[in-house]
Amino acid sequence: MIDYSKEICQAADEVRKAAGTILAPAMLDAMVAQVEEKSRSLQPGIMLYGFYNAGKSTLLNALLGEEVAATSDLPETKYITEYNYRCYRIFDSP
Repeated sequence: MIDYSKEICQAADEVRKAAGTILAPAMLDAMVAQVEEKSRSLQPGIMLYGFYNAGKSTLLNALLGEEVAATSDLPETKYITEYNYRCYRIFDSP
């Protein structure tokens, strides 16, 4: 996964310089801290979607290497369900 934290921190510094005359320093520091925290915990998501019974859950099981999503000849997935795969969140949809 590409790490954009350095670029985000540089952008935050530029915003801090530009907004320093408009916002109170404490408010600006809090906003920059939130952006930096979110950049460290960024976890991209992938949505599997398509026709009913098209093999979305089968693909998910193949990616994860185990049977975590129910599969059958009839539609099994009734709700959008989140799974973690490496550094990604994968959403299986009906």
